[in-house]
Amino acid sequence: MGIYVPDASVILKWAIGLETESYQEKAIHILDAWVNNNIEIVLPELWVFEVGNFLGKMVQDLALEKMETLLDFHFKTSKLDKGTCKLIFKLMNDLSVSFYDASYHALAQKMGGIFITADKKYYQKAKSKGGIELLENIMVHADDS
Repeated sequence: MGIYVPDASVILKWAIGLETESYQEKAIHILDAWVNNNIEIVLPELWVFEVGNFLGKMVQDLALEKMETLLDFHFKTSKLDKGTCKLIFKLMNDLSVSFYDASYHALAQKMGGIFITADKKYYQKAKSKGGIELLENIMVHADDS
């Protein structure tokens, strides 16, 4: 079973994405694959704060409802440890990216998984580091067949 670490750009497509939004269907396939136990999703603990911040600012009237729905999934999270911190700071330094963005990528690298992002700018900077896929390129099957 593959391990996937979707970032906030993917998680938010589960919560508030619009059908007209690009690649929302692919994001939903990832969630469906997890629901069907075909993949494992692991998130850094900071996902709650990053997603919550966006929801509270951008969809204030729906923020609580959307956050409760996401929390009800009970995604596996990973606590920040010294080894992951080292990877995060290396990615930050090498790529000139935020601690937040590097956290998802470092977690995927640490776990031997795939970091999935819809952020093309980050992907272009980070693809040479490995362990990363752009949401639009990901192929995940959600059914048990």
